[in-house]
Amino acid sequence: MNCTLYLNQSRVLVRLCRFHSALVPRGVSTLYGDQNQNWSVRRHQAVTCHREPVPAWQNLMFVQQRSYAKKAKKGSTKLEIRPGDVNPFISYDSLIEKMERILERLNQDFVKYVSLQTSVGAFNDLLVSTDGGKVPLNRLVQVSQKNPQTIIMNLAATPQYIPAVKNAIVSSGMNVNPQQDGSTLFVPLPKVTREHREGVAKSAKIRADKTKVHIREVYAEFLKKLRNVKCSANDEHYVKAVLLEINHQYCDKCDAMLKAKQQELLPSK
Repeated sequence: MNCTLYLNQSRVLVRLCRFHSALVPRGVSTLYGDQNQNWSVRRHQAVTCHREPVPAWQNLMFVQQRSYAKKAKKGSTKLEIRPGDVNPFISYDSLIEKMERILERLNQDFVKYVSLQTSVGAFNDLLVSTDGGKVPLNRLVQVSQKNPQTIIMNLAATPQYIPAVKNAIVSSGMNVNPQQDGSTLFVPLPKVTREHREGVAKSAKIRADKTKVHIREVYAEFLKKLRNVKCSANDEHYVKAVLLEINHQYCDKCDAMLKAKQQELLPSK
């Protein structure tokens, strides 16, 4: 059986046909083979190539198709982290300490500010922006609880900070809206409804997203430090991979904390 393999830059086309001749573009190289699988390359100057007829069942056409490799699943290959190989270039312990501190801050924020039951203590540590920097709210305001549904803040001694205090409360993510009466702020505590739960869950996600931004900032900080250190290409590649792996690990931990908090706030979700 004789066959011809047409070759060009974009595709490969194998044709086995029963006709005695077929048109071949001028200048195209063909791979010619006989029934003994003896192959030879011919570059055609003419436009017609003659072949022996073959049985009808062999009238086949095969077209090569490009296939793409599947993307590897996340976490399928785990990088082995060796602190001893990282420390000559960056401080591994310092990196982990900063990452852990970021997650601990998120956990504290979840406990204080992302809760269905808001208490006086949640307001005391709120940071208020002033001309001299950020100051804890309890240094500017006298906070007391009038009843289980209302918190009172007295700013008679510092009325100039009323707008800043209101802004700090609204942006805290506690899903409360302070009302002003002279130099006094009344903060009504919302009832635990489905709407309130969704509002608190939304504020939890906002805090988690900010936390992941801080994690990436630490990653970028240590990546910059690495660029200022002389090391071989292999060492640089490995340390970069470690930094990226730790960045992913702590972002995943942040997502896990958020998921647990949202399940607490919205049990049916």
